[in-house]
Amino acid sequence: MRFIMTSENAGWAEGMEWTMRYLNKHGLKKGSSFEVRVKYADDVEFKGKVGNKIERHADLQVCPNGPVVGGCTYFEFKSVKELPPPPFNEQFVKDLLNGDVKDLSQIKWIFDGEKILDGKKIPAGSDFKKEMTNAIKAVFKNSDNEDALKKAAKKILKNTKATKESLENAIIANFDEIFKLEY
Repeated sequence: MRFIMTSENAGWAEGMEWTMRYLNKHGLKKGSSFEVRVKYADDVEFKGKVGNKIERHADLQVCPNGPVVGGCTYFEFKSVKELPPPPFNEQFVKDLLNGDVKDLSQIKWIFDGEKILDGKKIPAGSDFKKEMTNAIKAVFKNSDNEDALKKAAKKILKNTKATKESLENAIIANFDEIFKLEY
């Protein structure tokens, strides 16, 4: 595995530094590395782009069996002062459309709790959860996302009759597994 961190996917040096602290704290050992790639099926369409024309760079992809086999977990690290982060709608929909994502446990958004409120720690589950839940609801209310979310619902919930509402409910029910506030 390889780890690729560029200014394009890390944002700012501060965000990169926080991401590296997180990785070191949670088991990144010297010599470990990861590779980042996101693939979409040719029948996926979002914002006028189809399949391999959709661009999404996850900050980290962990593939226990290698990226070819699939079943990877995709991490997005956010060191931001505003919730939700501005690109949330588009990034999160693309995460749901990722052809390798067959279960919500494969999507992880990790937030820098020290930075969110200018260094004032907020308890996990309070304002953070409320703000991000509102952001999730906004994603599902956005009519531009309608077809993409229907397709994602059927794929992730493994049910051809699944609706975008059932996917929204599943995401909110699994909130603490997907979204984490890290200090």
